[in-house]
Amino acid sequence: MAKLTINDITAGYASNTALNTAFTAIETALENTVSRDGTSPNQMGANLDMNGYAILNQRATSGNENFLWLGTWVTGAAYVVNNLVYAPEGTNLGNTLICVTAHTAGATLDGDAAKWAVFAQRGATGGGSGDVDGPISSTLNYLPQWSDTTGTALKAGVPIGSGGVQAYSANLATLSSKTYIDDDTMATASATAIPSSESVKAYADNLISTSASATPDLLTDTFLFEDATDTTQKKALLYTLNGALYTSGTPTTYASPVAVTETHSLGFQPTDFTASLRCTTAERGYSIGDEITAIDADSPTFTAMTLWASPTQVGVSFGGTPRIYDKGTTASFAPITPANWSIILRIFR
Repeated sequence: MAKLTINDITAGYASNTALNTAFTAIETALENTVSRDGTSPNQMGANLDMNGYAILNQRATSGNENFLWLGTWVTGAAYVVNNLVYAPEGTNLGNTLICVTAHTAGATLDGDAAKWAVFAQRGATGGGSGDVDGPISSTLNYLPQWSDTTGTALKAGVPIGSGGVQAYSANLATLSSKTYIDDDTMATASATAIPSSESVKAYADNLISTSASATPDLLTDTFLFEDATDTTQKKALLYTLNGALYTSGTPTTYASPVAVTETHSLGFQPTDFTASLRCTTAERGYSIGDEITAIDADSPTFTAMTLWASPTQVGVSFGGTPRIYDKGTTASFAPITPANWSIILRIFR
């Protein structure tokens, strides 16, 4: 309908009644419009339909009339109604908040909780943990690196072999102070620094390392093997250090006759094994610790000896008292004093 209707005055141009009626209609119509200078009333009484047209030259929103995004919440900042912020802390961490009461931000966001409402809820946490941020793309097989000290930001990585990330690390040069046994040659030598062109595993595979600074000692040194379950390497190491894969732990004092059985736990059938007589009390020129191969001390016409081995045990049986020559001479060939000797069994392979 028409916004303003004024009756035409056809006669009596000086009619006060007709003019006043027209002026009243004009005043009523003006009171029903929005004022440019803000004179009341100056607000819409119904929806404004722009019919697809834009509002031009609109100023930036501020104050209470529209939402205003201000970024991350900051302590000490002045906020008014409808300001929007990102919550960087507290119980609303990650949410977008809208100010509902004008205020100056306090020391903590939780302390001002009553002055804010949740405008947009943070999404559910993903399948992982933490909140690490990184670049939008990466290179296959590159290693990521931290971009700062926060523990939450990554930067583009580097390939192995550059940027301080490589197969060789200066920290591993400490191996050069170790003594090792090469598991190929079984020779004892001083290790050298790992060459940068060789992977740590390839280098370590060739070593059985010990912390000893000189000749390795089986009883006091700690040995590192390529494979902790590889008994072959361990046996090879024992052979290098002791000359035997098995040696009697507690020698048996000789008696006449005597049978000795010991468990070796090597897990295979020995093919090279011996029995020795060790002097425990000096006699006939022999000192304590001197050893005689038992078969060399035997006299076929006087004493019988049987030496045997199985996958789990090794043993020897003597039928009498062996006879031996005096040390370093053939002057006397006579029986030993049994109590002065003990029996030692060994397996070599």
